[in-house]
Amino acid sequence: MYYLLRKAVSGRSNEFLDTEIEASELILGAGQIGEVISMMHPLQFQAVGEGQANFSCRRGITVSLDGNDCRKGLVKPGDTIVADGADITVMLPPAGFDFAVSVVVKEASGQLFQSLPTKLSKTKLSVRGWAIAFAFIVIAAGLLIPSLSLFYSPIAKQLEHLPLPTDKLWSSGPLISAHNSPDIGENCQACHTEAFKMVEDKQCLNCHQQLEDHIVVAGLPVSQQDKFNHATCASCHREHNEPAQLIRRDKGLCVDCHGSISDFDSSSKVPVQNINGFNLTDHPEFRLALLKAKKDGEEFAWEIERPRENHEELKESSNLKFPHDIHLNPKKVEANITGEALQCNSCHALENDGEHFAPITMDNNCRSCHQLNFDSFAPDLELPHGDAPAAIAMMEAHYIRQFSDPELRAKRTVTQSRRIPGKRIDAATCEEPVLDCARAEALKEVEFQFADTGCVTCHEVTATDASDITQRWVVSPVKIVDDWYQTAKFDHQSHLSIAVEEGNVCETCHQVAESNLATDINIPGQDNCLQCHSDTSSHSVSLDCVSCHAYHVPNTGFMTEHRGEDIMSIKSREMPIKLGDYIGSQ
Repeated sequence: MYYLLRKAVSGRSNEFLDTEIEASELILGAGQIGEVISMMHPLQFQAVGEGQANFSCRRGITVSLDGNDCRKGLVKPGDTIVADGADITVMLPPAGFDFAVSVVVKEASGQLFQSLPTKLSKTKLSVRGWAIAFAFIVIAAGLLIPSLSLFYSPIAKQLEHLPLPTDKLWSSGPLISAHNSPDIGENCQACHTEAFKMVEDKQCLNCHQQLEDHIVVAGLPVSQQDKFNHATCASCHREHNEPAQLIRRDKGLCVDCHGSISDFDSSSKVPVQNINGFNLTDHPEFRLALLKAKKDGEEFAWEIERPRENHEELKESSNLKFPHDIHLNPKKVEANITGEALQCNSCHALENDGEHFAPITMDNNCRSCHQLNFDSFAPDLELPHGDAPAAIAMMEAHYIRQFSDPELRAKRTVTQSRRIPGKRIDAATCEEPVLDCARAEALKEVEFQFADTGCVTCHEVTATDASDITQRWVVSPVKIVDDWYQTAKFDHQSHLSIAVEEGNVCETCHQVAESNLATDINIPGQDNCLQCHSDTSSHSVSLDCVSCHAYHVPNTGFMTEHRGEDIMSIKSREMPIKLGDYIGSQ
């Protein structure tokens, strides 16, 4: 069983320490974590599934469970136990954990000291004697006992089941999984270069060399730079705090600056607006990463625009023709293999990061239904996709062979193949020389493919007056956006778990069943998210700024090479977009 213990840091409401425990049961106040939680009467929890656990305490001891006194019972997420020494709240366990509790340690109970002497004059020891005794206890508890457990394993095993300190007293907790490697996890000096000195940012940047800064401090007015000079890695991140990596997730982490963004430099091309919360009034509309096609001489290129207007007024320009409504209509389109109606996941495959989807390609998503065969007498022969001159050359070569072979030509003359919908009937009775007949037949097929029902069905095709048949039609290249919100995070995996009574779960956000144009932008806006996540609604699902926004946004163009030193070096990086690239963060 995997248990998660979250202990609030005394006096710091926004900070906490998480401890991961692998054991058959969780014991608070003794056992595995007696050194972490101090309680007069230990409590035992044994997970039973679905975030629930059976709890019990020693005979004669009772606790308050949701206002009722008891000594054992079943607890579930949301239940609160008030014990002598701590307030315990059962949490919904994160993925990978069977049971989770949050503990707020209270002041020591006065009942513990009622029977003890309150004045040294009432004891048999002098003040010096008490001082020496106390010093010996501290040394034994903090040094001798942990040393014995470190060098003699049988003692360590015994101490694990007793409320006594062990060598764990010297450890602040486990490393995060990413740092638990031979180079770091077994080498403390990789980060701790000096004893009793906090780890500096430069030790983090030795590995995280491409880490982007949130803002270029040197670019701010001098009066505003002091607001960021104190910020360090440890301001938000705390090691030895597995599984939590952030110690701050509260809204103030972002709103402290973005709530009055006008106080900072606003000379950027796209000024940031004031943000004080996630609702209709305090949060601006999302900005799309919209591609716009343009022609630079003889070459196609794309530029990224990030408009914030109403989505209904915007159009996509991918140069692709794709009607979602037809493909999702079971009366018009069926899956080629199963014969069932197409679903969104028939084409869109979620990546391992749970956020992005794999790019749509002809070979992976379209070819199973849309074969590129062109001659009914050679049904297994398919045109190459993505290379128009090569496709034209292939058709020309194919018909030259067909008309130059007497046996094949005779077969085409005698046998009239049944016309396939979307395919033309070829001129099998040509009596001209072989080369002339072949070129004429190829020209007719090329015109059919590029101007009638072939390539033009899915692509933007432009006809020219070129005498060369291979240059007579130009197919516009296709570019599809795979990340509409480049500076935001979205966990598709968690949202796919939303139960719907009928239909496709994707259509609860993406209105694709009614989209008949490839230019439609079927990406939901802010109003869709606010149905569940508005911070002004008492029934909404809690959402922090960092749930959607990253602090270290990649590809921002700036990187701090030596943060914390006297000279801050900022390196600018360009991110060119070329033909064939997919726009996204994968």
